[in-house]
Amino acid sequence: MNKKLVRSILIFIFLFVIELLLNSISLSDLFLLRNITSFYLFILVVILIFYFYFRVLDKPIRRYLISIGLLLALLLLFRASKYIAFEESNFIARHLWYFYYLPFIFTPALTILASLSVGEDGLFKRKGIIISLLTFSSILFLIVLTNDLHQWVFKFNENFINWDNQYSYGIFYFVLIGILAIEMIIIIIILIKKCSLSAAKKMMWLPLLPILYSIVWMVFYALGVFDKIPFSLGELPEVFGFSIAGFFLGSIEIGLIPTNKYSKEFFLKSNISAFITDNKGNIHIKGNEALELSNSDLIFDKTKVLSQDIRLHKNKINGGFVYWSDDIKELNQINEKLEDTIESMMDENELIRLENDLAFKDAFITAKEKTYDNITLATKKELDHIKALAEKTKDDLSLYDQNIKYISILTVYIKRYANLMLEANDSISLDEFYLSLNEIVLYLQKSNIKAFLNKNYENRNIDSKNIMGAFQKFGDILNDSLEFFKGLMITINDTGLRLVLEGIESSFAKEIEDNTSYIDISFGGDL
Repeated sequence: MNKKLVRSILIFIFLFVIELLLNSISLSDLFLLRNITSFYLFILVVILIFYFYFRVLDKPIRRYLISIGLLLALLLLFRASKYIAFEESNFIARHLWYFYYLPFIFTPALTILASLSVGEDGLFKRKGIIISLLTFSSILFLIVLTNDLHQWVFKFNENFINWDNQYSYGIFYFVLIGILAIEMIIIIIILIKKCSLSAAKKMMWLPLLPILYSIVWMVFYALGVFDKIPFSLGELPEVFGFSIAGFFLGSIEIGLIPTNKYSKEFFLKSNISAFITDNKGNIHIKGNEALELSNSDLIFDKTKVLSQDIRLHKNKINGGFVYWSDDIKELNQINEKLEDTIESMMDENELIRLENDLAFKDAFITAKEKTYDNITLATKKELDHIKALAEKTKDDLSLYDQNIKYISILTVYIKRYANLMLEANDSISLDEFYLSLNEIVLYLQKSNIKAFLNKNYENRNIDSKNIMGAFQKFGDILNDSLEFFKGLMITINDTGLRLVLEGIESSFAKEIEDNTSYIDISFGGDL
């Protein structure tokens, strides 16, 4: 367990302990609120919502998480309103109390949907599951909201006399607590299933702890155990909110939910000559090869000439700008040599030297052409596939949007194959291999195919033939399955690749389970 993860766990526990301490301090006579806990928790919920908004990359998951955060905020507003504005109005105050169960009931349902959205399954797109969960939750909430009519959830004295202090639980209250506990157990089961396909499975216990705590707490609460304990272990809104927040924060920390948490670290470790600023020109992220520039150098539209050899480019991004530079020194040197060569063409010795240079360059070009021929031969299947897709599109223009996505994916595979071939000497690093696969994954995601890439290796150099064998076998599988599979998860480990394809029974598959193909490719290309 790394230091950052330990620090995050300790901060979460510290915030929860503060809540437990504040929960026992009533400030109703000194402050506008019944308890300062409401202010404390509302601030934490707002921070949590902004954290989800800026950190989570997957839009469906981000929408569910922000919705959960808003529900937790509503819970605090309902409770504050009950004790501030409507404490004297029994009917309104009682129904505000019933509205507590809007977040209690809908948050587990949204948590299930968010959990199903993680990974390659894509169940969040199945409208039947979404509608069923939300409809079931709406029915539960309506039963609580209409409690005055049937008193299945809470039983009061006649005419609701002293309803806030003298009440008992109806049978549906225990049914409701049981349903919430079952939903949380379902969340745990989903999480375990997701972990079985993730490098984070060794840490899957972390997001389970707050969920397990809330289940035990609700059971003890329903059985009246807390009435016999002299100290507070929290109230239902706080325990419920912290358990849900802890579940998602834990999932983010161990990598189950994709975020931009390590984007800055990746940027800093790269060798790109670029940096990112805010709208005021303050530099926040800077690559190792980035230029040292003043604020005045950053004021221009698209491209600026810094010197004869350096060109600076600029592009607008969310919250600021990205800058990168091009070094054209070598190009300028080639142009200068060409000019000098033309001036000395009349000298016989220079002509002989040029002939030798041309012979060398010719041999170099011949070698390059041989390499390109090898690339063309190795990617013939993909080139033929692109040609076939283009012919289909020509005959039926309705296929244009779909086929152009497939063509772009195959094209980026061919490009990355060529890059590896041209840059390879005796060996290729696993990080370079990762970057090649990552660009293909990005194009799959842009084509609305659920694709994920996981690291599970220590970076090292591997024989280039073995790397190319694995990459080419991956291309064969991608080429044969591209138009059929619905999702793809790639895990790079020390021995090769692990592919998980959803929605196709691939002929390459090692095993097939629940319409999911599992394929292992060793470095060298063996299945």
